[in-house]
Amino acid sequence: MKNKLSIIASATILLTTSSHSFFCMELTNLSSILLIQEFEKEKNYDTPNMKKLLLELNADPNVYSKKTGKTPLMYAAEFGMDNMINILTQCKANINSHTKTNKKTALMYATLKEHAVTIKLLLSLGAKKTATDNTDKTAHEMADNKRLKKLLNPKSFLQRMFSD
Repeated sequence: MKNKLSIIASATILLTTSSHSFFCMELTNLSSILLIQEFEKEKNYDTPNMKKLLLELNADPNVYSKKTGKTPLMYAAEFGMDNMINILTQCKANINSHTKTNKKTALMYATLKEHAVTIKLLLSLGAKKTATDNTDKTAHEMADNKRLKKLLNPKSFLQRMFSD
């Protein structure tokens, strides 16, 4: 990890001494690759400072993992990393992006892992309850527990009150 940070620091110094946009693009691409590699480490919950640094270096928060097809936001939702979700959405992460293969969203990954607090956060940030995966299931249909099903019910409170 320290070697990666040295590369980024070197690229940053190079940027400050050069006006070429090529170097800026190279830094953005490098930091995007490093960002997704950090999220691919399944048990790597304790590196929010590294991830925040990468985002400050203009890493693309919507980059897809070549290995899993997930974005950093999907990983953060799956692992219940609420602070990281806030950081990523502040950096313009697409709250409703989905994987290219199974079409799952961050909300669906949080639902599958039963992270109720994360689900509430994603909904407050605009995650769509009605999004469907490649099997036409919504997060509501993926939920196993009643509390999550109620939280993810696509009908609003008023619709439920006045429906048959």
